[in-house]
Amino acid sequence: MLATCCRLPRARLVRCYSTTAPPIFELRTYNLIPQHAATYLEGSAVHGNLRKTHLPLLFFGTVETGGQLNTVQHLYKYPSLEARDDARKAAAADPNWQMWLKLSRTCVERTQSIIFNEAKAVLDANSLPGADGHRTDSKGIYEFRQYQLRLGYPTVPNFLKFYGAGLPSKLAADKRAQLVTLLYSDLGPLNIVIEIWRHDSPSAMMDSRVASREATEWKTAIGNIADLAHSFQNTILIPQSFSPWQ
Repeated sequence: MLATCCRLPRARLVRCYSTTAPPIFELRTYNLIPQHAATYLEGSAVHGNLRKTHLPLLFFGTVETGGQLNTVQHLYKYPSLEARDDARKAAAADPNWQMWLKLSRTCVERTQSIIFNEAKAVLDANSLPGADGHRTDSKGIYEFRQYQLRLGYPTVPNFLKFYGAGLPSKLAADKRAQLVTLLYSDLGPLNIVIEIWRHDSPSAMMDSRVASREATEWKTAIGNIADLAHSFQNTILIPQSFSPWQ
């Protein structure tokens, strides 16, 4: 794991990558067979509480636009890889979970799992609670903003340096959008960074974009980040009824 410092607002040096093992976030992406998508979603809702009994689910949503349709993404937080393995083994031993897995596999065309770390230094520097502190009282939408950065050890630390420098101006200009978390990949395709924002509605998301254009430091940061990135994609996801994040 990299151990590199990044420069954040007020010229404050902070460590972007923890020297101790941080909690891990697993993002699982399932591409559903279109004719079986409804069956999968209905079954997921029926077994939602069972999933949360065994697995530390944070978010479960479907792609609305901006990505491949008939796709679900679910995000989990574990203390460690070992804890993930233990939880999944315990779930696999439950006969009811086994029955659901057997049915669900007939609905899924492709699966992907990527392990991420949370960029706590950037979030803490902006007094943001990150994934642990995210609470919602009503249903909204989630915007996953994904960057595929070029390879190289300094690329992600440089991203976090630029992002951390520009984020305060964006937050000041846009009071409604919530930055839920900021993640960078650790296992799987490397040098992926994902911002997860919550908005009250699609129109609120567009209002957020307009407001961000008034944030000079944020625009500078995005310009610097563009030089680091191979590609960028933003996707809107709708949380399902049993998702802890709504």
